Amino acid sequence: MTQNEKDERVPVEQAVEFFRAVQTTGTPVELHIYPGEGHGTMMPNHQLDKLRKTEGWFKKYLR
Repeated sequence: MTQNEKDERVPVEQAVEFFRAVQTTGTPVELHIYPGEGHGTMMPNHQLDKLRKTEGWFKKYLR
């Protein structure tokens, strides 16, 4: 899961709540919070990191 720290539409607290709920089911889950980002991920280094994490998920769970 990824979340942007300054997202006004989806507050980071909701992401943390959802993350903890998923954890309680025993499902492997990670939460990555990008500092300084609003609703859209704009910083190139955060965009690249998000893409790499998504690619890693696909490689791990969909092969």
